Amino acid sequence: MSKIKLLLLTLSVTLLSACGGGSSGCSAGFGGIVGGSGTCDKASTDSAPLAVAGFDQSVLVGATVTLDGSFSRDPDGRPLTYLWTLRNKPADSAATLSSSTAALPTFVADKPGVYVASLTVNDGSLDSTLAFVTITTSEVNAAPVANAGTNQNVKLSSTVTLDGSFSSDANRDPLVYTWKLESIPPGSSATLSSTSAVRPTFTADRAGSYVASLTVYDGRLLSNFSTVTVIASAVNSAPTARISTMTPTAMGKTVTLDGSTSFDPDRDPLTYKWVLISQPPGSSQALSDEKIAKPTLTVSTAGNYVASLVVNDGTVNSDFAFITLTVMAPPVAKAVVTNGTIPLTGNIASGTALTLDATGSTDPLNTALNYTWTLTAAPSANQAKLGSSTASKATFTPVVTGDYVITLVVNNGTVDSNTVTLLIKVI
Repeated sequence: MSKIKLLLLTLSVTLLSACGGGSSGCSAGFGGIVGGSGTCDKASTDSAPLAVAGFDQSVLVGATVTLDGSFSRDPDGRPLTYLWTLRNKPADSAATLSSSTAALPTFVADKPGVYVASLTVNDGSLDSTLAFVTITTSEVNAAPVANAGTNQNVKLSSTVTLDGSFSSDANRDPLVYTWKLESIPPGSSATLSSTSAVRPTFTADRAGSYVASLTVYDGRLLSNFSTVTVIASAVNSAPTARISTMTPTAMGKTVTLDGSTSFDPDRDPLTYKWVLISQPPGSSQALSDEKIAKPTLTVSTAGNYVASLVVNDGTVNSDFAFITLTVMAPPVAKAVVTNGTIPLTGNIASGTALTLDATGSTDPLNTALNYTWTLTAAPSANQAKLGSSTASKATFTPVVTGDYVITLVVNNGTVDSNTVTLLIKVI
Protein backbone atom coordinates (compact mmCIF):
# COMPACT_ATOMS: atom_id res chain seq x y z
CA MET A 1 0.00 0.00 0.00
CA SER A 2 1.39 3.41 -0.97
CA LYS A 3 1.94 6.15 1.61
CA ILE A 4 -0.98 8.14 0.24
CA LYS A 5 -3.34 5.17 0.45
CA LEU A 6 -2.15 4.43 3.98
CA LEU A 7 -2.74 8.06 4.97
CA LEU A 8 -6.27 8.07 3.54
CA LEU A 9 -7.09 4.79 5.28
CA THR A 10 -5.88 6.22 8.58
CA LEU A 11 -7.93 9.38 8.06
CA SER A 12 -11.02 7.35 7.21
CA VAL A 13 -10.75 5.34 10.43
CA THR A 14 -10.25 8.54 12.42
CA LEU A 15 -13.25 10.17 10.72
CA LEU A 16 -15.47 7.25 11.66
CA SER A 17 -14.36 7.64 15.25
CA ALA A 18 -14.96 11.41 15.22
CA CYS A 19 -18.39 11.14 13.63
CA GLY A 20 -19.81 8.25 15.59
CA GLY A 21 -18.38 5.06 14.11
CA GLY A 22 -17.76 2.00 16.24
CA SER A 23 -19.32 1.74 19.68
CA SER A 24 -18.83 5.27 20.97
CA GLY A 25 -22.60 5.92 21.00
CA CYS A 26 -22.11 9.10 18.94
CA SER A 27 -23.33 9.38 15.37
CA ALA A 28 -22.99 12.36 13.07
CA GLY A 29 -25.36 12.26 10.16
CA PHE A 30 -25.76 15.58 8.39
CA GLY A 31 -26.44 17.15 5.01
CA GLY A 32 -28.19 19.98 3.20
CA ILE A 33 -29.81 22.54 5.48
CA VAL A 34 -31.03 20.22 8.24
CA GLY A 35 -28.42 18.71 10.56
CA GLY A 36 -28.05 14.97 11.09
CA SER A 37 -29.99 12.89 13.52
CA GLY A 38 -27.11 11.28 15.37
CA THR A 39 -26.87 11.66 19.13
CA CYS A 40 -24.05 12.02 21.63
CA ASP A 41 -24.09 11.20 25.33
CA LYS A 42 -23.67 14.38 27.36
CA ALA A 43 -21.31 14.61 30.31
CA SER A 44 -22.69 15.91 33.55
CA THR A 45 -20.54 19.04 33.19
CA ASP A 46 -18.92 20.50 30.09
CA SER A 47 -19.07 18.19 27.08
CA ALA A 48 -16.54 18.30 24.27
CA PRO A 49 -17.90 19.64 20.97
CA LEU A 50 -18.17 17.51 17.82
CA ALA A 51 -16.38 18.59 14.65
CA VAL A 52 -18.13 17.81 11.36
CA ALA A 53 -16.05 18.63 8.30
CA GLY A 54 -18.77 18.19 5.68
CA PHE A 55 -19.37 15.68 2.94
CA ASP A 56 -16.64 14.41 0.61
CA GLN A 57 -16.61 16.19 -2.74
CA SER A 58 -15.63 15.48 -6.33
CA VAL A 59 -14.67 18.49 -8.46
CA LEU A 60 -12.87 19.46 -11.64
CA VAL A 61 -9.37 20.93 -11.68
CA GLY A 62 -9.52 24.69 -11.16
CA ALA A 63 -12.72 24.63 -9.13
CA THR A 64 -13.01 26.68 -5.96
CA VAL A 65 -13.88 24.23 -3.17
CA THR A 66 -15.87 25.38 -0.14
CA LEU A 67 -15.30 23.37 3.02
CA ASP A 68 -18.24 23.37 5.44
CA GLY A 69 -17.77 23.04 9.18
CA SER A 70 -21.06 24.71 10.02
CA PHE A 71 -22.65 21.38 11.01
CA SER A 72 -20.21 21.06 13.91
CA ARG A 73 -21.98 21.30 17.23
CA ASP A 74 -21.56 21.60 20.96
CA PRO A 75 -23.86 19.55 23.25
CA ASP A 76 -24.02 22.47 25.66
CA GLY A 77 -24.99 24.94 22.90
CA ARG A 78 -21.84 27.06 23.22
CA PRO A 79 -20.46 29.09 20.30
CA LEU A 80 -17.60 27.39 18.47
CA THR A 81 -14.27 28.43 17.00
CA TYR A 82 -12.80 26.55 14.05
CA LEU A 83 -9.30 25.32 13.13
CA TRP A 84 -8.83 23.88 9.63
CA THR A 85 -5.67 22.27 8.23
CA LEU A 86 -5.07 21.18 4.63
CA ARG A 87 -3.24 17.94 5.46
CA ASN A 88 -2.79 16.37 2.05
CA LYS A 89 -2.73 17.68 -1.51
CA PRO A 90 -1.37 16.52 -4.88
CA ALA A 91 2.29 16.97 -5.73
CA ASP A 92 3.10 20.46 -7.08
CA SER A 93 -0.22 21.83 -5.81
CA ALA A 94 -0.06 25.38 -4.43
CA ALA A 95 -3.51 25.11 -2.80
CA THR A 96 -3.93 27.03 0.46
CA LEU A 97 -6.99 27.67 2.61
CA SER A 98 -8.56 31.12 2.39
CA SER A 99 -8.83 31.00 6.19
CA SER A 100 -7.92 28.41 8.80
CA THR A 101 -10.47 29.76 11.29
CA ALA A 102 -13.62 30.35 9.21
CA ALA A 103 -16.63 28.04 9.32
CA LEU A 104 -16.61 27.81 5.51
CA PRO A 105 -13.08 28.34 4.13
CA THR A 106 -12.23 27.83 0.46
CA PHE A 107 -9.29 26.72 -1.65
CA VAL A 108 -8.62 26.28 -5.36
CA ALA A 109 -8.12 22.66 -6.44
CA ASP A 110 -5.30 23.49 -8.86
CA LYS A 111 -4.03 19.95 -9.54
CA PRO A 112 -5.73 16.59 -10.13
CA GLY A 113 -5.61 14.18 -7.21
CA VAL A 114 -6.74 13.96 -3.60
CA TYR A 115 -6.99 16.79 -1.07
CA VAL A 116 -7.63 16.00 2.61
CA ALA A 117 -8.60 18.68 5.14
CA SER A 118 -9.04 18.30 8.89
CA LEU A 119 -11.18 20.31 11.29
CA THR A 120 -11.04 20.83 15.05
CA VAL A 121 -13.62 22.95 16.87
CA ASN A 122 -13.40 24.45 20.36
CA ASP A 123 -16.27 25.50 22.64
CA GLY A 124 -14.17 27.92 24.69
CA SER A 125 -12.69 25.26 26.95
CA LEU A 126 -12.50 21.91 25.16
CA ASP A 127 -11.29 20.81 21.72
CA SER A 128 -13.19 18.29 19.62
CA THR A 129 -11.55 15.28 18.08
CA LEU A 130 -10.34 15.70 14.50
CA ALA A 131 -12.82 15.36 11.63
CA PHE A 132 -11.69 14.91 8.03
CA VAL A 133 -13.07 15.54 4.56
CA THR A 134 -11.71 14.34 1.22
CA ILE A 135 -11.92 16.24 -2.08
CA THR A 136 -11.07 14.31 -5.24
CA THR A 137 -10.14 16.35 -8.31
CA SER A 138 -9.91 15.22 -11.92
CA GLU A 139 -9.14 16.97 -15.19
CA VAL A 140 -11.99 15.60 -17.29
CA ASN A 141 -14.83 13.60 -15.77
CA ALA A 142 -15.17 13.68 -11.99
CA ALA A 143 -16.85 10.85 -10.11
CA PRO A 144 -20.22 11.83 -8.60
CA VAL A 145 -20.76 12.01 -4.84
CA ALA A 146 -23.62 10.10 -3.22
CA ASN A 147 -25.44 11.61 -0.24
CA ALA A 148 -28.05 9.36 1.37
CA GLY A 149 -29.46 12.18 3.51
CA THR A 150 -29.72 12.66 7.25
CA ASN A 151 -30.40 10.04 9.90
CA GLN A 152 -33.98 9.90 11.18
CA ASN A 153 -35.94 8.93 14.29
CA VAL A 154 -39.46 7.77 13.44
CA LYS A 155 -42.46 6.17 15.08
CA LEU A 156 -43.19 2.51 14.55
CA SER A 157 -45.38 1.79 11.46
CA SER A 158 -44.68 5.21 9.91
CA THR A 159 -43.74 5.68 6.26
CA VAL A 160 -40.10 6.76 5.92
CA THR A 161 -38.90 8.86 3.00
CA LEU A 162 -35.20 8.59 2.12
CA ASP A 163 -33.62 11.55 0.32
CA GLY A 164 -30.72 11.32 -2.12
CA SER A 165 -31.33 14.74 -3.67
CA PHE A 166 -28.16 16.21 -2.16
CA SER A 167 -26.04 13.83 -4.27
CA SER A 168 -23.98 15.77 -6.80
CA ASP A 169 -21.75 15.59 -9.84
CA ALA A 170 -19.03 18.14 -10.63
CA ASN A 171 -19.77 17.89 -14.36
CA ARG A 172 -23.51 18.25 -13.75
CA ASP A 173 -24.14 14.94 -15.49
CA PRO A 174 -27.57 13.36 -14.88
CA LEU A 175 -27.37 10.75 -12.13
CA VAL A 176 -28.70 7.21 -11.83
CA TYR A 177 -29.59 6.25 -8.24
CA THR A 178 -29.21 2.80 -6.68
CA TRP A 179 -30.65 2.29 -3.18
CA LYS A 180 -30.46 -0.82 -1.00
CA LEU A 181 -31.73 -1.68 2.47
CA GLU A 182 -28.54 -3.04 4.01
CA SER A 183 -30.10 -4.07 7.33
CA ILE A 184 -33.54 -4.17 8.94
CA PRO A 185 -34.77 -5.26 12.40
CA PRO A 186 -35.48 -8.97 12.96
CA GLY A 187 -38.95 -9.90 11.74
CA SER A 188 -39.27 -6.83 9.49
CA SER A 189 -40.51 -7.21 5.92
CA ALA A 190 -39.64 -3.64 4.92
CA THR A 191 -38.86 -3.07 1.25
CA LEU A 192 -38.08 0.06 -0.70
CA SER A 193 -40.82 1.50 -2.92
CA SER A 194 -38.11 1.93 -5.58
CA THR A 195 -34.39 1.19 -5.73
CA SER A 196 -33.78 3.87 -8.37
CA ALA A 197 -35.86 6.86 -7.19
CA VAL A 198 -34.32 10.00 -5.74
CA ARG A 199 -36.64 9.74 -2.70
CA PRO A 200 -37.80 6.15 -2.16
CA THR A 201 -39.99 5.17 0.81
CA PHE A 202 -40.47 2.18 3.08
CA THR A 203 -42.64 1.31 6.09
CA ALA A 204 -40.88 0.92 9.43
CA ASP A 205 -42.88 -2.15 10.49
CA ARG A 206 -40.64 -3.26 13.37
CA ALA A 207 -38.88 -1.32 16.11
CA GLY A 208 -35.12 -0.98 15.64
CA SER A 209 -32.56 0.30 13.15
CA TYR A 210 -32.91 0.38 9.37
CA VAL A 211 -29.75 1.09 7.36
CA ALA A 212 -30.04 2.10 3.70
CA SER A 213 -27.20 2.65 1.23
CA LEU A 214 -27.00 4.79 -1.89
CA THR A 215 -24.64 4.93 -4.84
CA VAL A 216 -25.04 7.20 -7.87
CA TYR A 217 -23.70 6.78 -11.42
CA ASP A 218 -23.04 9.57 -13.92
CA GLY A 219 -22.88 7.34 -17.00
CA ARG A 220 -19.13 6.75 -16.69
CA LEU A 221 -18.11 6.64 -13.03
CA LEU A 222 -19.67 5.23 -9.87
CA SER A 223 -19.85 7.30 -6.70
CA ASN A 224 -18.81 6.55 -3.16
CA PHE A 225 -21.03 4.40 -0.92
CA SER A 226 -23.27 6.53 1.36
CA THR A 227 -25.50 5.24 4.16
CA VAL A 228 -28.32 6.57 6.31
CA THR A 229 -29.78 5.12 9.52
CA VAL A 230 -33.46 5.24 10.50
CA ILE A 231 -34.43 4.30 14.05
CA ALA A 232 -38.05 3.28 14.64
CA SER A 233 -39.43 3.22 18.17
CA ALA A 234 -42.71 1.99 19.63
CA VAL A 235 -42.40 4.38 22.56
CA ASN A 236 -41.44 8.05 22.65
CA SER A 237 -39.47 9.07 19.58
CA ALA A 238 -37.01 11.94 19.53
CA PRO A 239 -38.23 15.00 17.62
CA THR A 240 -36.45 16.32 14.53
CA ALA A 241 -35.28 19.91 14.25
CA ARG A 242 -35.60 21.52 10.84
CA ILE A 243 -34.73 24.99 9.59
CA SER A 244 -36.29 26.33 6.41
CA THR A 245 -33.93 27.21 3.57
CA MET A 246 -32.78 30.84 3.36
CA THR A 247 -31.48 32.66 0.30
CA PRO A 248 -28.50 35.04 0.48
CA THR A 249 -29.49 38.50 1.65
CA ALA A 250 -28.13 42.04 1.76
CA MET A 251 -26.36 43.82 4.59
CA GLY A 252 -28.65 45.73 6.93
CA LYS A 253 -31.66 43.46 6.48
CA THR A 254 -33.62 41.87 9.32
CA VAL A 255 -34.20 38.21 8.50
CA THR A 256 -36.40 35.57 10.12
CA LEU A 257 -35.02 32.12 10.96
CA ASP A 258 -37.79 29.55 10.61
CA GLY A 259 -37.80 26.36 12.68
CA SER A 260 -41.56 25.87 12.47
CA THR A 261 -41.21 22.80 10.21
CA SER A 262 -39.56 20.88 13.07
CA PHE A 263 -41.72 17.93 14.04
CA ASP A 264 -42.25 15.17 16.56
CA PRO A 265 -43.30 11.67 15.40
CA ASP A 266 -45.57 11.42 18.46
CA ARG A 267 -47.04 14.88 17.82
CA ASP A 268 -45.87 16.16 21.20
CA PRO A 269 -45.62 19.97 21.55
CA LEU A 270 -42.12 21.29 20.98
CA THR A 271 -39.88 23.84 22.68
CA TYR A 272 -37.05 25.55 20.81
CA LYS A 273 -33.44 26.44 21.57
CA TRP A 274 -31.50 28.50 19.00
CA VAL A 275 -27.78 29.35 19.14
CA LEU A 276 -25.98 31.81 16.87
CA ILE A 277 -22.82 29.73 16.48
CA SER A 278 -20.70 32.09 14.42
CA GLN A 279 -20.88 35.40 12.57
CA PRO A 280 -18.51 37.50 10.46
CA PRO A 281 -15.56 39.26 12.15
CA GLY A 282 -16.68 42.58 13.60
CA SER A 283 -20.33 41.52 13.90
CA SER A 284 -21.90 41.22 17.36
CA GLN A 285 -25.53 40.52 16.53
CA ALA A 286 -27.95 38.47 18.66
CA LEU A 287 -31.17 36.61 17.92
CA SER A 288 -34.36 38.40 18.97
CA ASP A 289 -35.46 35.39 21.03
CA GLU A 290 -33.66 32.03 21.37
CA LYS A 291 -36.79 30.13 22.53
CA ILE A 292 -39.34 30.72 19.75
CA ALA A 293 -39.91 28.99 16.42
CA LYS A 294 -39.15 32.08 14.32
CA PRO A 295 -36.56 34.44 15.83
CA THR A 296 -35.23 37.40 13.85
CA LEU A 297 -31.67 38.57 13.23
CA THR A 298 -30.36 41.87 11.90
CA VAL A 299 -27.37 41.21 9.63
CA SER A 300 -25.15 44.27 9.57
CA THR A 301 -21.91 42.74 8.27
CA ALA A 302 -21.14 40.85 5.07
CA GLY A 303 -20.17 37.20 5.51
CA ASN A 304 -21.64 33.97 6.82
CA TYR A 305 -23.89 33.67 9.87
CA VAL A 306 -24.28 30.09 11.22
CA ALA A 307 -27.14 29.17 13.57
CA SER A 308 -28.20 25.90 15.20
CA LEU A 309 -31.55 24.69 16.50
CA VAL A 310 -32.50 21.97 18.98
CA VAL A 311 -36.14 21.12 19.74
CA ASN A 312 -37.47 19.17 22.73
CA ASP A 313 -40.72 17.20 22.99
CA GLY A 314 -40.89 17.43 26.78
CA THR A 315 -38.77 14.31 27.21
CA VAL A 316 -35.81 14.23 24.82
CA ASN A 317 -33.89 16.64 22.64
CA SER A 318 -33.64 16.42 18.88
CA ASP A 319 -30.28 16.41 17.19
CA PHE A 320 -28.94 19.76 16.01
CA ALA A 321 -30.15 21.37 12.79
CA PHE A 322 -27.98 24.04 11.19
CA ILE A 323 -28.28 26.84 8.68
CA THR A 324 -25.69 29.09 7.08
CA LEU A 325 -26.97 32.49 5.97
CA THR A 326 -24.79 34.33 3.48
CA VAL A 327 -24.95 38.13 3.76
CA MET A 328 -23.67 40.07 0.79
CA ALA A 329 -22.29 43.56 0.43
CA PRO A 330 -23.94 45.44 -2.45
CA PRO A 331 -22.18 45.82 -5.80
CA VAL A 332 -20.89 49.23 -6.90
CA ALA A 333 -22.30 50.73 -10.10
CA LYS A 334 -20.08 52.91 -12.30
CA ALA A 335 -20.98 54.41 -15.67
CA VAL A 336 -19.33 56.62 -18.28
CA VAL A 337 -20.47 58.05 -21.62
CA THR A 338 -18.22 57.32 -24.63
CA ASN A 339 -18.37 57.57 -28.39
CA GLY A 340 -17.44 53.91 -28.46
CA THR A 341 -13.87 54.27 -27.30
CA ILE A 342 -13.21 57.73 -25.84
CA PRO A 343 -15.00 59.06 -22.73
CA LEU A 344 -17.08 62.17 -23.48
CA THR A 345 -17.60 65.14 -21.17
CA GLY A 346 -19.39 68.45 -21.54
CA ASN A 347 -21.94 69.16 -24.26
CA ILE A 348 -22.61 66.55 -26.93
CA ALA A 349 -23.51 67.28 -30.53
CA SER A 350 -26.93 66.23 -31.76
CA GLY A 351 -26.88 62.88 -33.60
CA THR A 352 -23.76 61.56 -31.85
CA ALA A 353 -23.89 57.78 -31.40
CA LEU A 354 -23.21 57.26 -27.68
CA THR A 355 -22.18 54.19 -25.70
CA LEU A 356 -23.14 54.06 -22.04
CA ASP A 357 -20.43 51.93 -20.45
CA ALA A 358 -20.97 50.16 -17.09
CA THR A 359 -18.08 47.69 -17.34
CA GLY A 360 -16.35 49.48 -14.50
CA SER A 361 -19.05 48.30 -12.08
CA THR A 362 -17.77 45.85 -9.44
CA ASP A 363 -19.00 43.29 -6.94
CA PRO A 364 -17.13 42.42 -3.71
CA LEU A 365 -17.52 38.68 -4.39
CA ASN A 366 -16.85 38.97 -8.14
CA THR A 367 -20.35 37.73 -8.89
CA ALA A 368 -21.70 38.22 -12.39
CA LEU A 369 -23.78 41.41 -12.58
CA ASN A 370 -27.15 42.26 -14.09
CA TYR A 371 -27.57 45.76 -15.55
CA THR A 372 -30.60 48.03 -15.71
CA TRP A 373 -30.37 51.28 -17.69
CA THR A 374 -33.34 53.67 -17.58
CA LEU A 375 -34.02 56.84 -19.55
CA THR A 376 -35.68 58.82 -16.78
CA ALA A 377 -35.90 62.29 -18.42
CA ALA A 378 -35.65 63.66 -21.96
CA PRO A 379 -36.88 66.60 -24.11
CA SER A 380 -40.58 66.32 -24.97
CA ALA A 381 -39.89 65.77 -28.68
CA ASN A 382 -37.37 62.96 -28.09
CA GLN A 383 -37.89 59.70 -29.98
CA ALA A 384 -34.53 58.07 -29.22
CA LYS A 385 -34.48 54.93 -27.09
CA LEU A 386 -31.82 52.96 -25.33
CA GLY A 387 -30.51 50.25 -27.63
CA SER A 388 -29.82 47.68 -24.90
CA SER A 389 -31.15 48.49 -21.46
CA THR A 390 -29.86 45.29 -19.78
CA ALA A 391 -26.34 45.04 -21.24
CA SER A 392 -23.10 46.25 -19.68
CA LYS A 393 -22.89 48.68 -22.60
CA ALA A 394 -26.04 50.44 -23.80
CA THR A 395 -26.27 52.44 -27.04
CA PHE A 396 -28.09 55.76 -27.36
CA THR A 397 -28.26 58.35 -30.16
CA PRO A 398 -30.03 61.57 -29.10
CA VAL A 399 -31.16 63.90 -31.91
CA VAL A 400 -33.36 66.45 -30.15
CA THR A 401 -31.40 69.11 -28.27
CA GLY A 402 -31.88 69.38 -24.52
CA ASP A 403 -31.11 67.54 -21.29
CA TYR A 404 -31.28 63.75 -20.94
CA VAL A 405 -31.09 61.86 -17.63
CA ILE A 406 -30.11 58.18 -17.66
CA THR A 407 -29.73 56.03 -14.56
CA LEU A 408 -27.93 52.75 -13.95
CA VAL A 409 -28.46 50.10 -11.26
CA VAL A 410 -26.56 46.80 -11.16
CA ASN A 411 -27.53 43.67 -9.25
CA ASN A 412 -25.43 40.63 -8.30
CA GLY A 413 -28.41 38.29 -8.23
CA THR A 414 -29.28 39.25 -4.67
CA VAL A 415 -28.53 42.88 -3.92
CA ASP A 416 -29.03 46.13 -5.87
CA SER A 417 -26.19 48.62 -6.14
CA ASN A 418 -26.24 52.36 -5.68
CA THR A 419 -27.95 54.33 -8.47
CA VAL A 420 -25.67 56.15 -10.89
CA THR A 421 -27.17 59.15 -12.71
CA LEU A 422 -25.81 60.45 -16.03
CA LEU A 423 -26.79 63.95 -17.24
CA ILE A 424 -26.30 64.35 -21.00
CA LYS A 425 -26.59 67.84 -22.56
CA VAL A 426 -27.24 67.70 -26.30
CA ILE A 427 -26.68 70.85 -28.39
